[in-house]
Amino acid sequence: TFAPTGGWSFSTTWQVPTTESASVDSVTILSPSPSLLDFQTFGASVTASTTINVTGTTAFSTTTTVPTARLNAPLRHLQAHTCGLYSTGASPGTDVIGFSLAGVPIVSSGTTTLPANITNGTWTADLDLTVSAGGASGQLIGKLTVIWGNPSGAAVVSTGGTVTAQPDAGMDLTGAPAVSWTNDFSAAGNSITIQSPLYSTSN
Repeated sequence: TFAPTGGWSFSTTWQVPTTESASVDSVTILSPSPSLLDFQTFGASVTASTTINVTGTTAFSTTTTVPTARLNAPLRHLQAHTCGLYSTGASPGTDVIGFSLAGVPIVSSGTTTLPANITNGTWTADLDLTVSAGGASGQLIGKLTVIWGNPSGAAVVSTGGTVTAQPDAGMDLTGAPAVSWTNDFSAAGNSITIQSPLYSTSN
């Protein structure tokens, strides 16, 4: 049976062959945890960002907002996936990808050494946040993983990216908080863009 207001419920019966000495009457599975059907995407109109080619923490031009009150309850989830292109020079130094919610830096990739002499390499970022407390001073836990592709060698995976109980008086989850990304090159001669961000929240 399917119960749309109370989670998923499955009930089934197996008939064991008569040559066996045991039988199973029924199995019922109940799960309140979010499934793919519980998530709603937003920000579909977001387009590619302008190119960042300067050092220091710089915001990508690609931004959007979470639908009103979608995060204003414990155990709500925010998932974000983005990808883009990056190029590096002979001495690229390091990079840090950051994610902000309601103007508050929530999590970053950690300082990661970039591969040298990359032209239009691909990079991806996957974020999963869970609300531990809603309201005007929201709290979240979660993780960000960033991968820089390297056509001539092994991909580079971020070394940081975990956030635990991030509180901030300015992180109001009752409204429609803005989501945004930042980049921080330590050396000149590099460039990066965001091409196709995708966001979703759980019910």
